[in-house]
Amino acid sequence: MCFDGKYLGPARNFGKAQKYKVAAGEHEVRFSDPRYQDVTTKVTIQAGKTADLSENLKALPAPKPPFGRLRTMGPDKFAAVYINDKFMGHVDEFSNHRQRLLIAPGTYALKIAPANGGPAQEQQITIEANKDTVVRAK
Repeated sequence: MCFDGKYLGPARNFGKAQKYKVAAGEHEVRFSDPRYQDVTTKVTIQAGKTADLSENLKALPAPKPPFGRLRTMGPDKFAAVYINDKFMGHVDEFSNHRQRLLIAPGTYALKIAPANGGPAQEQQITIEANKDTVVRAK
């Protein structure tokens, strides 16, 4: 889920009600999970009031093989990993030989956004069938 462009975590983590303190005014909220279509909505927060948000995400079709494998490593294990601007998970979720992201072969725009909101690392990657591609976040 993103709140005003700031990543808070995958939508599946928000299945239970959670409260966040935010400034009054209009805000944009994007619900994102790699297995579902993103949903973006606007919410207007009134001072001293609580606004409830609830969205049903539509499942994407399951990808078909062959697959290549992406591994990401770095000191910020909660840095968000995006492929073609779609959130896929955190750096630590794809960091070892048992934790890899399966992706159809092709060329993709990879972005690794630090959890602290610092500048993102962006690059093009090429995924080959049945091979590992390793990216080290800075």
